[in-house]
Amino acid sequence: MFRLLKKLTSKKDREDPNSSLSQIKTHMVTLNEKATALPDLYSEEKEKIASICEIVRGIKPETNPTALKFEHNILERLTTAHYSCSQAIIGRKGDEFKKDVASLAHAVKQRTVFEK
Repeated sequence: MFRLLKKLTSKKDREDPNSSLSQIKTHMVTLNEKATALPDLYSEEKEKIASICEIVRGIKPETNPTALKFEHNILERLTTAHYSCSQAIIGRKGDEFKKDVASLAHAVKQRTVFEK
């Protein structure tokens, strides 16, 4: 059964585990898990992160150079969001965290243009 499924999946739809998209998906799940430790003050950001995580799960691999540039941008935003999330958990830089989540959402939105 697995072989049949593998044959039905095009090469474009298969994801290289070392690709930037694969890294984005992994780090997004980690950020989503980390966000559960945030105080209730950040409930809106928690929901936004969960929503972004769902969107990212649905992104398919793309070879377009612009899409790859957007993926690189998402990775940068994820790194920043992870750091500011940690800071928000310990009670520092809450406003910065809110901005970083919004910036991450925007970067993901740019990449989803290629999903049509």
